Amino acid sequence: MEKTEKRKLFVNILITILLGLITFNGVIHHEVWADEAQVWLLVKNLSVGSLMAHLPNEGHPPLFYFLIMPFAKMGLSIMAMKLICWAVSVVGCFLILQYSPFNKFAKLSIVLSAGYLYFFSVIARSYSLFALLIPLLCIVYPHRKSRPFLYAVIISMIACTHIIMFAFCGVLALYFLWEMILKCWRSSSYEDRKKYILSFSVIVLSMLFVASLLIGTPGNNAAIVFKLKDLSKSIMLVVPQFFINLVDYTVTKTFTIYAPTLVGVILFVGFTLFSMVQLFLRNKKIFFLVFVSVLFQLIIYVLWYRAFIYPTRIAVAYLILMFGIWVVLADDESKSKYKFSNDFWVNFSIGMIFLLTVFNGARYMVTDLFYNYSASKPTAEFIQKNLPSDSIIAVTNDPFSLGLYYYLPKGRLWSILQEKKIDYVVWDSSLEKIYMKKNWSRIVKRQFSKELETKPVYVVFTIYSDYAKNEIFPAEDFKAIYKSPPSIADGERYIIYQFVKK
Repeated sequence: MEKTEKRKLFVNILITILLGLITFNGVIHHEVWADEAQVWLLVKNLSVGSLMAHLPNEGHPPLFYFLIMPFAKMGLSIMAMKLICWAVSVVGCFLILQYSPFNKFAKLSIVLSAGYLYFFSVIARSYSLFALLIPLLCIVYPHRKSRPFLYAVIISMIACTHIIMFAFCGVLALYFLWEMILKCWRSSSYEDRKKYILSFSVIVLSMLFVASLLIGTPGNNAAIVFKLKDLSKSIMLVVPQFFINLVDYTVTKTFTIYAPTLVGVILFVGFTLFSMVQLFLRNKKIFFLVFVSVLFQLIIYVLWYRAFIYPTRIAVAYLILMFGIWVVLADDESKSKYKFSNDFWVNFSIGMIFLLTVFNGARYMVTDLFYNYSASKPTAEFIQKNLPSDSIIAVTNDPFSLGLYYYLPKGRLWSILQEKKIDYVVWDSSLEKIYMKKNWSRIVKRQFSKELETKPVYVVFTIYSDYAKNEIFPAEDFKAIYKSPPSIADGERYIIYQFVKK
């Protein structure tokens, strides 16, 4: 290894270690919130067969769950899941620094971006796997003909991680079919044909597996329903979030959009469009891949999710853009006659896109260090210390109380939605009760008429503006005994009411 290469390796390892230490500090201070808790509760409480049967209700492929399950079954804490997500993000950073064709500005912008600095490394969700899988795919892509099976396995892992990458994997599968099988069939040897067909089959089978597993999700998950009604309203909800939330994630109500945010978002949109034009001029095949893959994600959000477009999801879309830029920069034949699409300007564009998200990631990292991401942990601690072990504790909103389900012993909470004690949330029609008016005096007296004679009854109220108005606690029957500290995650603050016996 030459001296310059050794120096490059040393610097990249040093930067990776520094990033790893910063993000690790965030990981150990981060409180578990609802979506993280749900994954852990599922793999902890379900067998492999039961998990597979439940996944259509989740709407997620199984790779992340299977990766986490052994650690949960061994009795470890959720820290194991958090460390896995942190580790793959850190390794992904190193691969970008060491092996990508970007210049120094673009490399540092990417690894310091909100995705790698916080949302992939600290928030433990399946999206974190893309922080490693996409750079791996970028590295293997130029060698896809000589290493087709490895290439196919990485694509299959991406397909089995999240449905939003289905179009990305599908287009790559079609390219694989054309480039390595149809186009070169006559000139290929028997061994090469066999190798390419086997690799292609791995991709197709993995995608068919995911499709067959999740085809029932829209009818199984009450929160994911195909809907063309109010299409324009859905578009107006999704598209602004897609371009705002990675620059300034305002869903948490930390502050509203103001002038610097507006300028940042305008620049973010501008450089995104500029990068897409550059891709089109340099490699139309890769442009088509990126365009279709991101458009597919937007269609899913508009027609099915219609919910907050979390920064992790948006960051995945920009990893796809990073993949496209990486591929064209690494390809000596992907050149353009236009100066504004040469290597310098392509690097500058992609670097600026990721740079514009750095403040958002840093803000969340610092905020998470000093405040509760979710108030579930301190609330659970209060319950354990102050409420009798034999007391009845009901919750008003399971989806926003999942952190409590993780931090409290199994069977400690009673679900109003399921009307029983549960171990994890099922996203079925019972969620509709969230939108119904609920008089808790009537509920407690009806549901716990016998228990009231011998046990105290408490209700954990989830403070979430959209649903809070539906919960009625008559003053003559309830006394507030606890109010949690603020949380970064909107909705994961709590008030505990005690039913007052007459």
